[in-house]
Amino acid sequence: MNKENVFITGEISEELEKQIINLDKESFSDPNDYWEENKSFELFKQNKKIELAAINKENSELMGYVLLLILTEEEYKQIRIGNHLESDIEIKDVIAKDKLKENNTYSLYFSIIAIKPKYRGQKLGNILLAGVNEEIEKFKQKKIYFSKILAYVVTPGGRAVSEKMGLKEVGKNIEGATVMERIL
Repeated sequence: MNKENVFITGEISEELEKQIINLDKESFSDPNDYWEENKSFELFKQNKKIELAAINKENSELMGYVLLLILTEEEYKQIRIGNHLESDIEIKDVIAKDKLKENNTYSLYFSIIAIKPKYRGQKLGNILLAGVNEEIEKFKQKKIYFSKILAYVVTPGGRAVSEKMGLKEVGKNIEGATVMERIL
């Protein structure tokens, strides 16, 4: 995938959010592997998701996206030690982007990277991950900091993505998924 053909945006409209939710359904065969639609849309409406969408410049098609959540410290700890699953994260456990305060430090949960099947294997994941790093830098410029990133990994592909982000294995969760973390 040529980076010049991809537009990465964090400005997610309601229509784009619906496309993202549909991509989840398309990408994950098990409904437990993606966010429940109503919960996902509620997080969107409350400005509680950091999403970066990859858009094909040639035809404006959604190619893939990344989802990050800013978690409360208590929820981060529960996920870190493997006691909570992603499905246990409630809306109250996620901090809205407009509630972040200058000179404070927060924790991120790397929830999903989903790429449409026809765009897989074209290095689009690398472009999205570069977008994540740029997004973290934008927050730093606003004097909002992240001290750590956490992810649950269930597939070899997910592990490879997490390792590219610099995450290291720190344990297993109650379902046997690998818990990975990066201290920033």
